[in-house]
Amino acid sequence: MQLLWLQYFVTVAKCESIVQAARIHEIPQPAMSITMKKLESELGTMLFDRLGNRLRLNESGQRFLEYAERSLHTLSDGVAAVTEERNSPSGNVRILLLDSRSVIIDRIDAFRQRYPKITFTLYTTLSPISDFEYDLCIAAENPLPHMMDRQSALIDEEILIAMTRDHHLADKQAIGLNELRHERLAMFPRHTSLAALCADACSAQGLALQPDFVCDDPFYIRRYVERGDGVTFAPAVSWQGLFSNTIRLLHVRGVDLHRTIYVHWSKDKFLPFAARAFLQDLRDMHLY
Repeated sequence: MQLLWLQYFVTVAKCESIVQAARIHEIPQPAMSITMKKLESELGTMLFDRLGNRLRLNESGQRFLEYAERSLHTLSDGVAAVTEERNSPSGNVRILLLDSRSVIIDRIDAFRQRYPKITFTLYTTLSPISDFEYDLCIAAENPLPHMMDRQSALIDEEILIAMTRDHHLADKQAIGLNELRHERLAMFPRHTSLAALCADACSAQGLALQPDFVCDDPFYIRRYVERGDGVTFAPAVSWQGLFSNTIRLLHVRGVDLHRTIYVHWSKDKFLPFAARAFLQDLRDMHLY
């Protein structure tokens, strides 16, 4: 089995098309088809279900894709490991960024002033077949515990209630969760860590949240509040400075509503210099 076969296989698997994969690798379409057939012959099993002009990974193909991607990433990491010492600091850091996006992006900007040749690829949603693409993960809850078994706390923050200054509750310093019972509420989807934390806190006080606006983009949640359409739960550090001066941030009374954001990584995965340097930069942050 040749390394090139694995590279072709991964491309075909993601494109679901021999034609597109051949274009990407700049080889004739028949050559790509022959390579896939050779790979299946050597493995002794079919990797794809062929549906007209489309290819879909079957169960064996999905299993093999995981190991093929792991092998290619390991090889890439190995090349980086033996070349980084003689090169100026460079490389790409792949981050699964699920929480505190604004804080981390600001940190990246500052970091790149010291290491201008280091680049970043940010993923804001988890892909089911891309576990090995990530060097680091920034999240309150680790979405890949089977892959990333190390973590370090970055941010501990209070969760506040955001509303416009002309809201009927805005003259208070703190409110109880029960006061949100009849308010129009904007929230992240229930499966996200912030929404789950707030929903659990409300449930513990006998309050079932029924949000009027659900969105996975924090920009539009803040915009919803800025327009005076309702209120939302606002992380004190992660969203600091992102609201205009028309917004009031109130403490939550009667419950300790906090969350901790972590950087997660794997002890078994080689981290090239770029990722190690940024990991250390994050661990020096300590926004508590």
